[in-house]
Amino acid sequence: MSEVAQSAILWNARGTMLLILGLAAAVVTLGGCNGDFDQAAFAPNAISLQPIHAPPPAPREAEPVSAPPEPVQPQTDPGADAIVGQIAKSIRPRNVDAEPQTRISLSRLYNQSHASGREFEALRNRLARVLNLSGRSYGMWFEVQPSASIDYELHGAAYLVTVAGRDQWELHLSLRPAGGSWTVWRADGPLRMFRQFQRGDRQILWPDTDPQ
Repeated sequence: MSEVAQSAILWNARGTMLLILGLAAAVVTLGGCNGDFDQAAFAPNAISLQPIHAPPPAPREAEPVSAPPEPVQPQTDPGADAIVGQIAKSIRPRNVDAEPQTRISLSRLYNQSHASGREFEALRNRLARVLNLSGRSYGMWFEVQPSASIDYELHGAAYLVTVAGRDQWELHLSLRPAGGSWTVWRADGPLRMFRQFQRGDRQILWPDTDPQ
């Protein structure tokens, strides 16, 4: 075979090999591009792995603050209201907002019954409590024990009587200045309080007068 023919055969073989290598490289390149394209853009089940940030919760509106309930004031007794009202008219006029309380002692109220001293003390304490409820609006304060700051003294005697089948304390009361001998107020008649107080009872009864 001539050198020319041999060269031609070698040239054709080399060219064929280069052509095959070029096609292979193109296929690899196109395959890589197609893979990236399909996965990134057109994969039907593609799932985004980026974190999802939930929106911050809306601020809660402040609940309206309700005002504290007004304290319930205990009811006063009509009989005690009448006593305090009469005493207020009998003593010197005073400015309740500007002046200190008028202090009245019950230490001059004495036991003239067969009841024990302990029971009588319970009566005086109950009388002081019911009078103090009515006396607040007049600036009056009733005390069982005497003190140096007393302005007036409630004098009187307490007896036990039975009316309509119930034991009652019968009180005869008058008011004097502390240490004084003259009377500035006297109850129009005997006042009564049940010995055993029951729910629904009036505290102070005026049998001979209308306390209203």
